This record gives sequence, structure tokens and C-alpha cells, in this order.
Amino acid sequence: NLRALIEKPSFMPNLTGYENLELLASIQNKIGKSEIEETLKKVNLFEEKDKKYSKYSLGMKQKLGIAQVLMENPEIIILDEPFSGLDPINVDMFIDVINELKENGTIIIFSSHQMNNVELFCEKLLILNHGKTIIQGNLKDIKNNYDERKILIKADVSKSELSKLDGVKSTIIKGDEIELKIENKSYAKGIFDYVSKCKNVTKFEVVELSLHEIF
Repeated sequence: NLRALIEKPSFMPNLTGYENLELLASIQNKIGKSEIEETLKKVNLFEEKDKKYSKYSLGMKQKLGIAQVLMENPEIIILDEPFSGLDPINVDMFIDVINELKENGTIIIFSSHQMNNVELFCEKLLILNHGKTIIQGNLKDIKNNYDERKILIKADVSKSELSKLDGVKSTIIKGDEIELKIENKSYAKGIFDYVSKCKNVTKFEVVELSLHEIF
């Protein structure tokens, strides 16, 4: 019981969104009109269900692909770049849908080049390069085992002075914060001792690097 969403799903252009789903549902004959319509509502496509697929926007086509994957409640779902073509509102919608699927025990295989999306959902990670495994394992363990850390600082402190401290690899000003990259978290205490002596310290936070920053 497996369904897959490819990056650019395609359907019968002369059929409506509803008719396309109805045709696909007839293959196994497991669901009827009510389940199809409920799925279209879930992906915010119900109002356009009677429009021909050829008239759909890129985002609407993607949402129909999502509906096709969801409508028969599969046990395993493969998602290949599922946010392609979606605006921010519909990205949030689909994030909610994926989290609901996870809570209900659905197995999700998520394929993406966008590491920020991978971090939203995935518990286990596999990175391939030309078909060969580069990294494999629990996502939290992979991040914990990476030595570098970031420190986010809000204080009356000089960026140039921070860059001279032991363990600091780089310093970047982001808005009203200074972001340090350090070789490993053992250097954080020495940096904290220095910053704590500065004026107007309102933030000192040590955080892991994101997957995007690591890879």
C-alpha cells in the first residue's frame, strides 16, 4: 500500500481535477466520491475540483498530485520535492498534512535537495552522491556528531574582537545579532566569559548547525 508524488506530477489535461482523481481511484475501487472530495478539501483544491487540469496553475497541479497520494490513506508515501510550485500558505498546509500523517503512523520517504525541508520532518537521513551513500543514520546523531557550533550574540561587543577569540572560525553580523561559528562547543565557555563582561548582553545562545550549513 504505497503511493508516490513525483516532482512534477501530470494528469489527463482534458479531465477536471475531480475526474482525474476519480479515474485513478477506480483502479483499486477502494474509495468513492466522499473520500475524494474530503481529500480535495484537505489540500485546498475543492473549489477548483471542476476546472480542467489544463487550466490549473503550477501550484494547483502540485496540490492535485498531493491529493492523489493522500486519498487512499496509504501506509507508505514517497515524496519527491513536494513543495515545488506551492506558495507559502500551501506549504504550511502541506506541512500540517505531513505532520498529521506521521502522527498516524504513515511511513514517509522524503526526497529533497532542500535541507531545511528535510529537517522539518525526517528522523533518519540518507545522502547520496552519484548513487553512492555519503551519510546515513539518525538525523539527531549526525548533527550531534558534527563538531562545529554557532553562537548567537546580542550585546555591545565588537565583531572584530570576537573574531580574535580562541575557537572562532567566522563572525557574521545578522541584523542586531552577531553570529559566530566555532570549532566545537568546548570553546563556548571562554567566549561566554568574554561576552558576559560586555554591556547590554541580551542573548548568548549556542546552537547546532543546520543540515544546509553542514552539507
